[in-house]
Amino acid sequence: MSKKYTIKDIANMAGVSPATVSRVCSDTPGVNTVKRQEIKDLIKKTGYRPSSVARSLVSGRTNVVGLIVRDLENQYYSSMAVAFQKELTKIGYIPMVMSVDAMDDQQNKNYLSEVISLFDFAGLFITVLAKESVLEEALRECTCPVILLNRTFDISCDQVVQNDYRAGAMAAEHLLGLGHRKFLLVGGPFQTSASLRFRMEGFQQALAAAGIGISRENILRCELDMTSAHEAVNRYLEEQEENLPTAAFAAANNMALGLLQSCSEKGIRIPEDLSVVTADNPPIMSLPGIDLTTVSISVDDMVREAVKMLKARIDGRKTEQDLVVLQPELIVRGSSKKR
Repeated sequence: MSKKYTIKDIANMAGVSPATVSRVCSDTPGVNTVKRQEIKDLIKKTGYRPSSVARSLVSGRTNVVGLIVRDLENQYYSSMAVAFQKELTKIGYIPMVMSVDAMDDQQNKNYLSEVISLFDFAGLFITVLAKESVLEEALRECTCPVILLNRTFDISCDQVVQNDYRAGAMAAEHLLGLGHRKFLLVGGPFQTSASLRFRMEGFQQALAAAGIGISRENILRCELDMTSAHEAVNRYLEEQEENLPTAAFAAANNMALGLLQSCSEKGIRIPEDLSVVTADNPPIMSLPGIDLTTVSISVDDMVREAVKMLKARIDGRKTEQDLVVLQPELIVRGSSKKR
């Protein structure tokens, strides 16, 4: 059996400390070019593979990165978790995914505080529906870099967001360009999700710019799940049976699925009777029978940007708080057509 080399073996062979080998393995600055290449050659020659435990002993911190999402049953968040696993593995980190679905503000705060205190994360990504005060209090004792994803808050940590206002405006502009003038909006909860609020505001402002208003009964508020949207749309369709719009904007993917379910049950054809546009673009949106037009950014793009930001923070190459705003694109599918 061939010898299994340790980080100490490589360090002894190169005449350096284990910490220096660790820096080379994690591509961290602080090692001169000649010595870095010598260590890389030794690693290749010996077949050494860095131990996550060894690295944590050297650095004083684990190589586990936390990802806290709202609901892993939501395709958007499960797609995000898969993307994080791919990107973090490339740079030698292990993702730990946690869900906070169906928690109230106090439970959210307690859960976040407990997770942060129990695990010595190398970094933490958070994309949950929570009030700013809840996040701020939970993160107060956090010593690792924290990056918020698609959650815009005035708190001291890095943030990667989509231009949600522009996404809503683009959805409206697309439907207006198809000749639609009467609309249904499905959105909420606005108190905890700035993203949904901005999308709805962007949509309504684009309508206003075109000289078109929208009545209050045509703006539905529901929770961020398929069941809640389905129930809200069912009530609406029963009340407005003789006066239906020709187009709808659902501010999130699960809301759009609830809308489609209601339309199917009521015999409303998509897009012949009702054109539908949504935001977010998990893989399910493109499936036959769903085929939803969407205004969104790629989850992969958001994750790549967030992981790049985290690596720069861990390496000490970035000290200023950063806000990266990614621009959405319109993906036209079969759910929208000319009036």
